[in-house]
Amino acid sequence: MLAELHIPWLVDGSLPQMNWHEPDTLATPARGADALAAASQAGRWLVTTDGLLLNDAMADGAPVVVLSGGPCTAEGLARNLRYVEFCLAHVGHMARPGQRFIVEMDRRMYRLLPEGRAEELALWKQPSVQGVLALAAPA
Repeated sequence: MLAELHIPWLVDGSLPQMNWHEPDTLATPARGADALAAASQAGRWLVTTDGLLLNDAMADGAPVVVLSGGPCTAEGLARNLRYVEFCLAHVGHMARPGQRFIVEMDRRMYRLLPEGRAEELALWKQPSVQGVLALAAPA
């Protein structure tokens, strides 16, 4: 059985405005610091294209995912949010307030570390023997 992680998202005004159940998204026209404050207050992760928010790490603020890589449709946004949830579930990620991520649309995902370094979370580059054994096991 594959691990699942369900993240409640707040989609800021820089992205297609979508209110979906899967992934769990709520749209806001707010941007920047206003969107970050709204996400923190609502207990949601902020998804945005505003790279300036990568510098605004707050110890008690909402986690932020910054999307890059060009125009984004609602379907592309949903696909990439599901990918973030999948990656974080498979690396055993525990959400920490103020954490920052960069997602290159349909390509790569990075976690920004406290010392400022970016760590790539590239699951397709790390084969898992346990995952292969789980798929081959009889039901």
